[in-house]
Amino acid sequence: MADWIKWQPISKLYDDDTTRKKGVYQIRLVDTRDDPIPVPRLAGTDKEGLYYIGKTTKKLRDRLKVFLPDPESEGEVHEDIAEALRNKPGFRDYRLQYRVKVLEDKSVIEAMEGFHIRQYLEEFCEKPQGNWSLPRKAFDQVLAKIR
Repeated sequence: MADWIKWQPISKLYDDDTTRKKGVYQIRLVDTRDDPIPVPRLAGTDKEGLYYIGKTTKKLRDRLKVFLPDPESEGEVHEDIAEALRNKPGFRDYRLQYRVKVLEDKSVIEAMEGFHIRQYLEEFCEKPQGNWSLPRKAFDQVLAKIR
């Protein structure tokens, strides 16, 4: 099974050839020293500062570019993040980093995204702050454990 590449600044997205492939990805918040910004969650603190877990069966680069801070690069998601975090203590000078896991098979990509979101749900009892919706299967599996 594929491994995660090391964390990269979102600004280096177009320098990274792995983003020409498909797979799953994570976005996290870091400070000016590139240390993860801990995020208080319902069942503990997310020390990795994960903001989003996602997937694409097209180029990772095309999906990740929405997290760029430049509106000309279609960075509308980044502006939503900035707006949400602007007044929160500890998040003023945040930056975004990404990492990817390159995968080829569409069903494996979907299963892997669900696996990582389910893992996050089980650990923190809530989804990453940028994931507005959840894969139904991941939600149902976690709910079954709670019942």
